[in-house]
Amino acid sequence: MCTLIEQLRRRRSDLGFSLTTLEKRTGFALPRLSVIFNRPKAVDLRLSSVEALADALDARVMVVPKESVALVQSLLSSHASLMAVEQTPSALERALSRRGK
Repeated sequence: MCTLIEQLRRRRSDLGFSLTTLEKRTGFALPRLSVIFNRPKAVDLRLSSVEALADALDARVMVVPKESVALVQSLLSSHASLMAVEQTPSALERALSRRGK
């Protein structure tokens, strides 16, 4: 299972957000964000900071019962796969795109 910081890092990557973008969205100083994402063991975050980061990444922090973790991870993985398929242009969309150039 991924740590919370790894999950936030992955979400930031999926959204294509730079640390500068997060600085603007959270109000956190760039050096602090750098430490959080690059040296997470060097910082002990408050829950309010984690929630602010999640909110800036259009995400939520939630407590999942241990017996449900595998199910939740499976659902999230399936959702991510579906989102990737939806974002992949179809053959028709690619053909129309080439035709318009």
